[in-house]
Amino acid sequence: MTREGFVLIPQVGQVYVANLTLDQLRDVLYSRLGRAYSGVTRGPGSKIRFTVSVANVRVNQVYWRER
Repeated sequence: MTREGFVLIPQVGQVYVANLTLDQLRDVLYSRLGRAYSGVTRGPGSKIRFTVSVANVRVNQVYWRER
């Protein structure tokens, strides 16, 4: 993931994923991946499935002080 909140997926391009819940992320990925890869659909008849999990959560706080 870039600092701007994008992930780069081959054949799909940049996908903005910052501040999404896991359910929202799944929805976005099914939509975007389904356009590029014909087998990516939801349901029991889907040919291709994927899972989404959080491996590392990191929050950076930036403090700004004017002089």
